[in-house]
Amino acid sequence: MQRFSLPEIATFAGLTGRLLLLLDQVTFSLGNFALTIILARLYTNTEFGAYGVALSITLVVQFIQRSLYVVSLSLMSQRRARRYLPAILAEHLLIAGSAALLAALGSAALVACGAGRAGVDLALSVLVCTIIYFQAEFDRALLVKRGVFAGALSLSLVYLAMVLTLGALAKRLNIGFEAFMALLAAGCALKGGWLALLRVAPRWSWGLRIIAADWRHYGWPAVMQAVTSLGTQHAPVLILSMLRGSAAVAGLVAMRSLTQPLMLVTRSLDAADKNRLRQLTRGSTAALRRIFWRTTALYGAIGAAAIVVLAVFPEPIIRLAYHGKYAGFGWVMIAWGVYSALLGLCMPSQSVIYVLGRQRAFARLTVINACVGTGLALALCPSFGVAGAIIAIVVSMATFVGGGLLIIRDVITGHGDAALPKERRSARVVDRA
Repeated sequence: MQRFSLPEIATFAGLTGRLLLLLDQVTFSLGNFALTIILARLYTNTEFGAYGVALSITLVVQFIQRSLYVVSLSLMSQRRARRYLPAILAEHLLIAGSAALLAALGSAALVACGAGRAGVDLALSVLVCTIIYFQAEFDRALLVKRGVFAGALSLSLVYLAMVLTLGALAKRLNIGFEAFMALLAAGCALKGGWLALLRVAPRWSWGLRIIAADWRHYGWPAVMQAVTSLGTQHAPVLILSMLRGSAAVAGLVAMRSLTQPLMLVTRSLDAADKNRLRQLTRGSTAALRRIFWRTTALYGAIGAAAIVVLAVFPEPIIRLAYHGKYAGFGWVMIAWGVYSALLGLCMPSQSVIYVLGRQRAFARLTVINACVGTGLALALCPSFGVAGAIIAIVVSMATFVGGGLLIIRDVITGHGDAALPKERRSARVVDRA
C-alpha cells in the first residue's frame, strides 16, 4: 500500500480546505446574490434602494468588527485560538450582540414613533444585514481556524436555503417587504445558535479584557479602516441616496451584486491564505515577500479575467439576472468589476501589514483615502449622479491599493531576509482571570 509523507498529507489537506472554503464562499455569495435578485424583482426601487443603503451602513460598521478581532483570529496560531476560545466567543457575542440589539431597538423605536415606511424599511434592512454579516464573518474565521471547513460550508448552505425558501414564500403569498426582512432576521439569528455546539462557555470577564486589549492595539486603526471603507464605496452610495433618494441607489446596488462572483473567489482565497500565512512564512521576511507577490499575481489575474467577461457580455448578464430591469447599466457593472479587482489586490497587502504590525501607518492611509472618495463623491454626485458615485468609488480604491504598497515597499522590494515580528500576545490579559 502506498504511503504518503507528512508534507504530502499536509499539502492535500490544505488543498481540500481551500476547495471547501471556496465552495463556502460560493454558497454564501449565492445566498446574498439570491437575496438581491429577490428584493429587486419583488419589491419597489425605493424598498430595494433602502436595502442597498442599509447594506452600505452595515458593512462600514462590520469593517470595524473585522479589523478589530476577526482578522487577528484568522492570523492567530491554532494553539492560541484553542486556548483562548472562551474569551474569543465572549468578545464576539458582546460586540455582535450589541450591534444587533442597537439595530433592533432602532427599528422598534421608528415603528413606535410612527415613522414613514422609508425609515422603517431602512432600519429593518440594517438589522438583517447586521445579523447576516457580523455572524457569517466570525463563523467562517472560527471554523477555518479549527480546521472544520465543512462546517463553514454547511452554515452557508443553510443561509442559501433560508433565502430561497423565503423568496418562494414571498412570491407565492405576496409577503410585504417589512415582513420578509423580519423573517430573514429571525432565521439568521437562529442560525447563529450553532456556537452552542462547541460546548464552550463564554468567559465574559475574559471577553471584556480582550475587547479592551484589542481596542488598544487595533481600535483606532479599525475605525480608520472603516472610514476608508466608507469613503471608498459607501460614502458615494449614501451621498447619492441623500441627493437623489434611495430609488436612485437601486441600479448602483444591483450592479454591485453582479460582481459578487469575483469578490467571493478572492475572499475565499484570502481567507485560506491568511489562515496559513504565519505557518508558511516561518518568521522570514524573504518567505513573506515570495508569498505576497505570488498571491498578488494570482488575485490580479483573476480580476483581469473577470473584467474581460463583464466587458464582453454586460447586457446579457443584466437581462439574465433582473429580467429587463436596469437595462443600460452595463457600464456601471464593468466599473464595479474594476473596483472588485482592485479590492482583491488590497488583500495581500493587508495581510503583510498586519504581520509586520504597521496598522498605524495603515490607519493614516485610510484617512487620506476616505477624503479622496468622499471628496470626489461630493463634487461629482450632484452633477453626474450614478456616474459621479462610481467614479469616486473606483478612484478611491486605486488610491488605497497604491498607498498599501507604499507602506510595505521596504519588505516587498527588498532582497535580504530578517525575522518577522513575533505574534501579538494581547490575549495574555486573560491569564490573570
